[in-house]
Amino acid sequence: MKELYPDLTGTAWEILAHIIENPYATAAGIANHIGISDRTVRKHIALLRTLGIIRRHGSNKSGYWELTEDI
Repeated sequence: MKELYPDLTGTAWEILAHIIENPYATAAGIANHIGISDRTVRKHIALLRTLGIIRRHGSNKSGYWELTEDI
């Protein structure tokens, strides 16, 4: 997958790995786990959504993330 998206940063890959482990993760939870700001997480999530790698199902509070690409 990294070959398809060479411009993604290490942080974006780390966020994606956390989403794979926990599809119900929130931006605040990911930020706390990784040790970065939730604003940074939201920025990277927006990029991952724009690229079509992830999709959110449900609400921000009780929804979950789905990968749209096979990893």
